Amino acid sequence: MSLLYRYLSHGFLVASVLLMGCGHNPDVTLPPEDPPDGGVDGSISFDNEETLLLAPSETVNIGVGTSPAAAYSVSFYLAGDALDASLDQSQVITDPSTGKATVKLRAPNSATNFVVRATIKDGPAADLAVSVSDQGFGTLQITPVYGGNRVVNQWLGRVVSGTTCEALAAGFPEDPEGALIGTADPEEPVVIMGAPVGPNLTVFVRAGHYMWGCSDEADLVAGETTPLEVSIVNKPIVVEEAYLDIELDFAPDPLPWQTIIDDGKALMIGGFFDGYQSTAQLLLDTMSALSGDQNAFDLAAANDSWLPTIEAHLATHSVDLGQSLGDLTDGGLAKQPELIVGNIDAFEQAPGHGLFTLKRIGTVDVDQAGIPAEYVTTLTVDPDDTVRLGGSLFWLPSRYLGAVCAQEGLAQNPQATDFEDALSEIVKCDDLVLTGYSGCGTTCMAQLCSTALATRWAAAVDASAANSQWGDVPFEASGKALFDDGAALTGFEGTWLGQVTSGQLNASVTGAVVAETPDNPPAQ
Repeated sequence: MSLLYRYLSHGFLVASVLLMGCGHNPDVTLPPEDPPDGGVDGSISFDNEETLLLAPSETVNIGVGTSPAAAYSVSFYLAGDALDASLDQSQVITDPSTGKATVKLRAPNSATNFVVRATIKDGPAADLAVSVSDQGFGTLQITPVYGGNRVVNQWLGRVVSGTTCEALAAGFPEDPEGALIGTADPEEPVVIMGAPVGPNLTVFVRAGHYMWGCSDEADLVAGETTPLEVSIVNKPIVVEEAYLDIELDFAPDPLPWQTIIDDGKALMIGGFFDGYQSTAQLLLDTMSALSGDQNAFDLAAANDSWLPTIEAHLATHSVDLGQSLGDLTDGGLAKQPELIVGNIDAFEQAPGHGLFTLKRIGTVDVDQAGIPAEYVTTLTVDPDDTVRLGGSLFWLPSRYLGAVCAQEGLAQNPQATDFEDALSEIVKCDDLVLTGYSGCGTTCMAQLCSTALATRWAAAVDASAANSQWGDVPFEASGKALFDDGAALTGFEGTWLGQVTSGQLNASVTGAVVAETPDNPPAQ
């Protein structure tokens, strides 16, 4: 843990504090520990819950009560700057009928403040604040001075002796032991009574565990209220352990985006046909290449006029494969949600960076799109709590469009098990009758037709890679940080902007971005 701090001439803390650690929920008293499983289900409190005001060396009896009444084993100890104060007993058994017990406290010989803590064995605890002075006691009226934009639900102030702001800064977000405590609403000062006159007092103020301030006060006057301003600074957002699900609205500039789509679609369909003008000739030649005996296949095709047969078959069933592929792609794109979905895992060992794992673009999963899932990005938080995320994603237009086309093809052909099967349905391979090829009857020929279509489809979706025409989505996102009580980043909401490129084409894109911690993040 490290920190940077400095003080103005009045002793107020005004600089940033660089701290790392887990936060705790706000509390108004030193919280007793919850009893462990199988522990005592009871409560304990001091008979006098007000701050105990004592003179040096004064002796006083301190009583505690427990509920329900029983013979509890109660331990006592002194927390904070107790100096040479002492208790006559460190452990007592409460009266089984009343639940009460008493110990004797001897105040230290010098002015200070501390707490007496009483703890039921395997159960809860309670604190009694003690203030010691031979010069009297005063009241502190503490006004937090904060110029930031974080929300304050409640101020919590603590006053301790025997320490310094520097020492407390090193221990933040932990609270100092043995403190006099006060709370206040956001617009009100924190009032703490019973502070001892004489010793140097350190005043510590926080809201949650995500903002705090500290100042020294040596001029307390007995019987009077001393005003004090304490400058509050933000604890820097802790990014290194963040794991966030993220969604980016994906709505590129329509006209240039449509140009990219048209270009990618033409590339994909062109990859399917590989320069052929005739679907029938493409299908026949591909079937021949897959037949296992091209000479015999080609001889049978020539002898029995298979090319005219395939042409007639396609005409009978009104098959225009190029048009069908284009229509399926357009129909699928119209149904796509305008979202990029992924998650961000901050690098603990490389601050300022994270791993962006892309899950899907619209409904197209990364594995369907045939693109890498993981990308290194920048991930930082500005002093004003603005999160900044930047990086670049990779995509293959023909892969993406092919996945969209396949989804729509399966939606329109629900009986198909995959898109290759859907292509076979579109072409009506099962109804294609080609005879004369020894050892390959009607079923075999239908399967050969289907396999040929699958082969051409594989070439179609790989057209971008085959033609070195890939694309990028460079982006910059920013938004207001969301964080927990300990200032650990839990999400952000804002906007992003970037570009979608494909070869020499590009389209600008902007939209909303939302990132949040999932309900069950992976273990870090």
